[in-house]
Amino acid sequence: MDLIQQARQRTFHAVNTELIDLYWQVGEYISRKLTTATWGEGVVDQLARYIARKHPDIKGFTRRNLFRMHQFYETYRAEPKLSPLVRELPWTHNLLILSRAKRPEEREFYLRLALQEKWPTKVAADSAYQNAKRHSDRQNARVEHDKSLARVMTSVLKDNTELFKQFSDNESFRRWLTDTIFALTYE
Repeated sequence: MDLIQQARQRTFHAVNTELIDLYWQVGEYISRKLTTATWGEGVVDQLARYIARKHPDIKGFTRRNLFRMHQFYETYRAEPKLSPLVRELPWTHNLLILSRAKRPEEREFYLRLALQEKWPTKVAADSAYQNAKRHSDRQNARVEHDKSLARVMTSVLKDNTELFKQFSDNESFRRWLTDTIFALTYE
């Protein structure tokens, strides 16, 4: 069974890396087009319509998502330390970090932390949370999620006192982290 799980993980990682690279390339393409476009040409709208018309079976390339890909590229292109890290996380993780962390240092901190500690994986594996997701509504699942996150954080934070201090004393950090992990694990 370990062989199967390991192969699935490698497959997921390879597919994720390719998707992130694709979104990076799309963002770069949009960036180049916007640089040479005249105001009002609607580059992103045209591209979204073109993709929908030529490939109606492909999802995820709406106007909104294309703008996100552009934002993703623009945010990380000048960050050589961060651009390899973003390829290691799923798109949803990247969007959450991108939307909530405004400074490069914040983004780096959350990217590294998410990769190092695998918080969403640990929370998602919690049996009480899994049970609540399967057999309860979203609100009760959220309660079990928060309990699971507290258990994960307690075990992780024993080794990281600064992070523990932030989680304990900084209400906005605790709320952000709790909301982020819940969004990543409740699908």
